[in-house]
Amino acid sequence: MNGYAFEDHVADIEAVVAAANLSHFCMHAYSVGVPYAIGFASRFPDLLRGLMLIDYPARYPAFSTTWVSRAE
Repeated sequence: MNGYAFEDHVADIEAVVAAANLSHFCMHAYSVGVPYAIGFASRFPDLLRGLMLIDYPARYPAFSTTWVSRAE
């Protein structure tokens, strides 16, 4: 399955930010979105004014292929 890697999710955020022509904004991330927000923030710190991280440890979980198959 393609498109579900960590880098793909961060690239999705990048695409939305670029399409909306955003800069100097605050990003809010919740739950499993926290690692993606951290990934984006580490690549584009100059675009952000703030980063609000809620209800998730700052780590990216390794999802098994079995879990991904059940989630489809």
